[in-house]
Order: sequence, then C-alpha cells, then structure tokens
Amino acid sequence: MARLGQPTLPPGEALRTIIVTGASSGIGAYCARALKAEGWRVFATARQPEDIAALEADGIEAFYLDYREPVSIETLVASVLERTEGRLDALFNNGAYAQPGAVED
Repeated sequence: MARLGQPTLPPGEALRTIIVTGASSGIGAYCARALKAEGWRVFATARQPEDIAALEADGIEAFYLDYREPVSIETLVASVLERTEGRLDALFNNGAYAQPGAVED
C-alpha cells in the first residue's frame, strides 16, 4: 500500500482528477492537500483570494467559487473540463451554503 505523499498510479497513467469544493479550511483543505499528495490532480475551490493563493502555493489548481453566483459554477466546470480534455473522475462537494433562521418541527 502506498504511503501518503507517494502517487499510487502506475507510471505513464493519467492522473485522476477531482474537484474539491470548500477547500479554504478544515476538511476541504486537508482533503485537497492529501489527495494531491496521493497523486490526484486536484482542482480546489475557495471564495477568498488569500485562500486561493495558499492552495496554489501548495501546487493545487485553485478557483473562485461562490454558490450564490451561478457564473462561478459554470466557469469552474468549463475551466476544469478544458484543462483535463473533458475528464473529471470525482467531485468532493464539501462547500457549504448556510441559510440562517429558526428551526421548527
């Protein structure tokens, strides 16, 4: 079994691709970096420019994404598919959208 940081793909095989949403902190940030270390080609999303820059500094292809802006979703998908020649192996939909309010039965 491969250890974290060692790619698990045979030589010459194309990298598996994944979009990780909500990768600015917490589980999303950890998983984006861990998947990159395992040999995945990671496309991570965040809303803040400094979070995008931090992901890029770790060699992760990072994009702006805000669920409230449909054009940002369309741009992300188009950019990833263009960069991968139409290949996307997985989606880790970790990003969150909150709607504050009272909870009722």
